[in-house]
Amino acid sequence: MRTTKKALAHCTGVAVLGGGALIGGVGVFGSTAAHADAGCQAYGATSAVAAKEVQAACAEVDKGTPYSWSGGHKAAPGPSTGQIYDVPPEYYDDRNKVGLDCSGLVRWAYYEASGTDFGPVSTYDFDSALTSHGFSRVDAPTQPGDVIVWDGHTAIYLGNGLMAQAEGDDAGLNVRTVASHGGTPTGVYRPGGGTTTPPPPSGGSKVFKDVWATAPSVNNPTNGAVVGTLNKGSNYFYCQTQGSETSYAGYHNDWWLKTDDDSGNANVWVNATYVSGGVDDGQIPGVPTC
Repeated sequence: MRTTKKALAHCTGVAVLGGGALIGGVGVFGSTAAHADAGCQAYGATSAVAAKEVQAACAEVDKGTPYSWSGGHKAAPGPSTGQIYDVPPEYYDDRNKVGLDCSGLVRWAYYEASGTDFGPVSTYDFDSALTSHGFSRVDAPTQPGDVIVWDGHTAIYLGNGLMAQAEGDDAGLNVRTVASHGGTPTGVYRPGGGTTTPPPPSGGSKVFKDVWATAPSVNNPTNGAVVGTLNKGSNYFYCQTQGSETSYAGYHNDWWLKTDDDSGNANVWVNATYVSGGVDDGQIPGVPTC
């Protein structure tokens, strides 16, 4: 038997009951192998909003966004600091970790795709939250973007028996088979249209670039105030524009790139001096202008 996974309020696991899960009398079967190497993408045709939802979730998986218990449950959707999870023998202090838990990931992905925020609710309140915000109940996950809900856990269906999820502090955000979770889902929900135009956080295409040093993020490219940090490593950017001249480690640049930082802030700016591939007072190749 599988041990219970965290967490009580948002992402509690359930024991494996067999090789497949029954949803509305329809079996959802597949290999129980981890499929950690499976690409995070939509496998099959789906609606435009559902496709964007999958893309948004997979962007967080591919970026390596951390799991944070209660992350994504602030007033605004998106990665945020979490809370303490203390159910012996497990203990995790996520108060200073910016990330997402399972329902926080689904909330953020749908908001990015549709412009609709169904709120910082736990999986136990998903039925009313989703059906009152454009989702419809379906018998089984058959299209990419379908949201699968278990007792204490939720994930986004990718197709081919795979799902994107925020599994836990140890496993992080990943791609697994639906069957790997086990148990009986309490419902499956298909996303609707949301608002006509998604809000700025979706930002268009995301271009991944290497950030060679942890960078401060500011709220405006012209004399902006520092609001957070962007960790070094591979990070995505939406676009770039000119602003105030900034110097760091012997480099100087007046180009700024829009991104979502690792402090939970959306649509903030990082100076090009922190991004690999640039030159003094020059644009970062491959990133469109805003």
